[in-house]
Amino acid sequence: MSLFALLLFPCAFVYYAAGRFEFVRPRLLTALSALILAGLVCVFRGFFLFRTPYDGASVAFFFLKDAVSCVAVPCVAYAVFMLAVRGAWETKLASFALFMLPFYAVYLPAEMLASPAPLPFFALFVKPVLYLLAVVAAAHELRVFAEAYAQKGIVRVVPIVLSVFEMAFPALLETLWHYAFPLVVQGFDFFIYVAVVAVRTACLSRVMRFVSRQK
Repeated sequence: MSLFALLLFPCAFVYYAAGRFEFVRPRLLTALSALILAGLVCVFRGFFLFRTPYDGASVAFFFLKDAVSCVAVPCVAYAVFMLAVRGAWETKLASFALFMLPFYAVYLPAEMLASPAPLPFFALFVKPVLYLLAVVAAAHELRVFAEAYAQKGIVRVVPIVLSVFEMAFPALLETLWHYAFPLVVQGFDFFIYVAVVAVRTACLSRVMRFVSRQK
């Protein structure tokens, strides 16, 4: 386990909290809840689920396994939090990063430590960065979704579609790496992912607000 993998999400949370301190300060219970839920999930998986590395040839199965482990489990924990805590749903959606950053700070290193095999460079350095990008991007999509919820049609659908894509894409990139797809394919997919996230970050909010004003 590298210090980079251990410290990336805690450092990202500190940076996020410092930049939005007035929003974060009254909602620190959200971050604490994420830490507790992540710990409980890790304990449950460690003691009650027997996991072995998948070495089969099915690319689709590996992708689904990785997506369930690293995406679906944290998202289900976030859904449980949203249902359990009172408050406006817009505020809960805006707290996505506030929940996910602490959750992944515990959950992702625990997933790495559970691996019986030595961890490669991808798992120690690339994978944490990919999921950090996914959390930041999906958090933005959910804020846009909250703003556009009163609208109809594509204005409301686009942020949800993009958030699913952004959260699932790291699992796809790990699948390509695991099965040693050509570096050109891996690099092209990584470039597409980063480009979509960057374009979305720069342009989508403005486009959505413009479309909303035309309604």
